[in-house]
Amino acid sequence: MADGTKRKYNYHNSTPERAEKNRQRVRAWYAANKERALAYQHAYQKAHYVPAVRRSIEERFWAKVDKTEGCWLWKAAISGGRRGAKERGYGYFGITSKNIVRAHRWSYEQAYGPIPRGLVLDHLCRVARCVRPEHLRAVTQAENIRAYRLFVNSQKA
Repeated sequence: MADGTKRKYNYHNSTPERAEKNRQRVRAWYAANKERALAYQHAYQKAHYVPAVRRSIEERFWAKVDKTEGCWLWKAAISGGRRGAKERGYGYFGITSKNIVRAHRWSYEQAYGPIPRGLVLDHLCRVARCVRPEHLRAVTQAENIRAYRLFVNSQKA
């Protein structure tokens, strides 16, 4: 308003008294029709209720994989915040809200069992997003670094 005070009523109503009268009218209608309003609300919710579909962990995982002829590429969450991470990052999969694992590790463990202690997974195809178990092998960290360097050097030549 011109004097700097704010109105506490609807701008369509010209006075605070009319706004209060409208509020009282709405409260009275709701008090008189409360059961009808709640019944309508319940019927609407019941008619539009869609039960949550519980899918197995395997179904959720494979729904996020694009199975091509070569690599099976992870389509969901990818690690890394730097430029180009979508192409270079590893996939992440939430088994539960607090148990998040790398997608290729989960895939390997489902196919071959637990990864032996002290070993890491090497992507034979050199595609970090690949979750195809046939493209993964358990190796030592030194073997993994050596294989990666051979790959990088072969790309430069």
